[in-house]
Amino acid sequence: LFPAGMYFLFQKPTDANIFIILYGMTSVYFAGVMVRLMLVVAPVACIMGAVAVSATLKTYMRPLASTKSSRKGGVAIPREVALFVVAGVSFLLCMYVYHCTWVTSEAYSSPSIVLSAKQ
Repeated sequence: LFPAGMYFLFQKPTDANIFIILYGMTSVYFAGVMVRLMLVVAPVACIMGAVAVSATLKTYMRPLASTKSSRKGGVAIPREVALFVVAGVSFLLCMYVYHCTWVTSEAYSSPSIVLSAKQ
């Protein structure tokens, strides 16, 4: 979602968006130079992903919220397509939360980690 977030941030270049773009580009560069700096990429990758998901949901929630089937100055999105995209994105986000919870419980709750820390 990092590239999609970058795309949406370039659409409206405000001071905050330019800061996030520069932070993202420099952190990706330094993470490419040294693998340990992947921790620097994590916050900006989350921000860019959130921007991408928010912009996508904002685009496809508009036809669901309005009673008219067409928008002024843009392409009309059918309600069925909008509903399918919103449901799909919501399902993927729920599956991501489930996956993160499962990975955390498997990786950090293992007795071998606790036992190795005592030694």
